[in-house]
Amino acid sequence: MVRIPACHAGGREFESRPDRQQKKALNALLGAFFMLLSVVYTLVINSFLGSVCCTFVAQYCVLLQSCCTFVAQILIIMASVKLKLKTQSVNKSGEYGIVYEIIYKRKRKIINSGNRATLKQWDESTSNILTGPKKGLHPGGVKLKIALQNRLAEITEAAMLAELKKLPPDEFFAQLENQTKSLSFFEYFQKRIDELERAKKIGNARVYRLVLSQLKKSCNDLPIKQVDYNYLYQFKLARLALANSPNTIRLYLRTTRAVLSEAVRSGVLEVNPFDTNLMPPAKTTAKRALPYYNILTLEAASLKGTKAFARDVYLLGFYLRGMDFVDLAHLTAENIHGNRIVYNRIKSGQLLSIKINAKAMAILQRYANRHKTFLLPILDKPKDLNPDNYGTRYRRIKNNLQALGKDFCFDLNLTTKTNRHTWATVAKYRGVSRDVIAECLGHSVRGVTDIYLKEFDDSVLDDANDLVCGEQLCCL
Repeated sequence: MVRIPACHAGGREFESRPDRQQKKALNALLGAFFMLLSVVYTLVINSFLGSVCCTFVAQYCVLLQSCCTFVAQILIIMASVKLKLKTQSVNKSGEYGIVYEIIYKRKRKIINSGNRATLKQWDESTSNILTGPKKGLHPGGVKLKIALQNRLAEITEAAMLAELKKLPPDEFFAQLENQTKSLSFFEYFQKRIDELERAKKIGNARVYRLVLSQLKKSCNDLPIKQVDYNYLYQFKLARLALANSPNTIRLYLRTTRAVLSEAVRSGVLEVNPFDTNLMPPAKTTAKRALPYYNILTLEAASLKGTKAFARDVYLLGFYLRGMDFVDLAHLTAENIHGNRIVYNRIKSGQLLSIKINAKAMAILQRYANRHKTFLLPILDKPKDLNPDNYGTRYRRIKNNLQALGKDFCFDLNLTTKTNRHTWATVAKYRGVSRDVIAECLGHSVRGVTDIYLKEFDDSVLDDANDLVCGEQLCCL
C-alpha cells in the first residue's frame, strides 16, 4: 500500500487516492455481503421451517437485513476526521497548531482548533494532548483534551449526516466555516484569557481581562472576522474621550493586537486588521529610580514588624540584581546552588544565575527556616495555586513600603518595582555597559547582534552587581 507524508498525527498517515478507492470497494463488498447473507438466511429458514414459525423468523430476518444495510452504509461512508498537529508552521515557542483534518468525498479540509502544542505535549497514541502532573505537559489539562475530543465527535457526526444527505463537499465545508464565523470578538478574547489562566500566566490574564472590560464599555461585540481598522479606531477614540493617558491607551491597543495576532496564528483570522498608526506616541514616564542614599537610609533604619520585613524584601531584590517580587516570593532551597541562586524568571522563563553577596546572605539567614517551602515567609502556596493569597501578601508589602517612603520623606513612591529601576540606574552611573545591565536584569537582547555576540560570563555579571551593591559605592 502506497502512503504519502501527512501532518503529524501521532504516527498516523492518510492514504493516497488508490488506497481510498480500494477501501471504498472493499467496504461496498462487505456491505453487499451482509445484505446477501440476510437474504440467504431468510430463504433457508423459509425452506426448512414450518409456516407457524416462518412469520416470526421472517420478521427477524427483515430486522437483520435492515441492520446489515445500515452497517453497509456506514462502511461505505468515506468521510474521515482526525485531530492532528500542523507541522508545516511553528511559532517561537516550538508550538504547532492543533487542527482537524477532514477528508470528505476525496476532498481535504483543514480547520484550526485555535490551540497549539509542542511535539512533547502531543500524545501519538491518542492523537490528543498529553495531560497529567508531569512537568512540561500541555497546560490546557484534561479540560482542553475533552473539548478537543468533543469537537472531533461533532465534526465526525456532521460529516456522517452530510454523507447521508449526499451534500456536495463545498456545501458541507461551508457549513463548517459558518460555525467558525459565528465566533464573536469578545468570545475569542475570553477564550484567550482562559488559555492564559490554564497556562498559569495569572498576571497576563488579569491584564487581558481588564482590556476586555474596557472594550465592552466602549464598543459593541461583533463577529471576529468583522473587526477592522475602523472598529479599533473607534475604541481608541472612546478611550481618548475618557481622558485615558497615552500609555494606558497603548496598553489597551497592544493587548488587543496580541489577541488578534493569536487569532491569525490559530487560523481564525487570515490577516491582522491592526495598524501601527493606531498607537499614540509613548509618553515618557516619571523617573522610578531612587537615589542611592535612599538605599543607604533603608539599610541603616532600625525597624520592627511588618515594616522591617517589607524593607528586607525590597533590599534583597536590590541585592539580587533587581529580582522581581514574584520571583523572590517563589525562591526555595532548590534554587540555592553553592553561593549562587539559580532560577527561571516567572515572567519570561529565562534562566538566571546570581551570586549571593554578603548583604543578600544576611537577609536570607535572617529568615531561614521561617517557612517549610519558600526562603522567605511571603506565600503559603505558589501563586498559580492560590492567586488571591499572592495578591493579599503583595498588597500588604506594597502598603508597608509606601508607608516607609512617607516616613523617610522619599521623593518617589516606594514600590516593589523601584528597587529594580534603582539597580539599573546605579549600574549605569557606575559605568556598567547597557548590554551587561540588560543581561543582569534578564532582558532579552533583540536583533542580529544577539546572534553574533557571546553571553557575558557570570564573573562579569557578578562584578557588576558587586559594583552596584558594594559598600565602596559613593552616594549619587
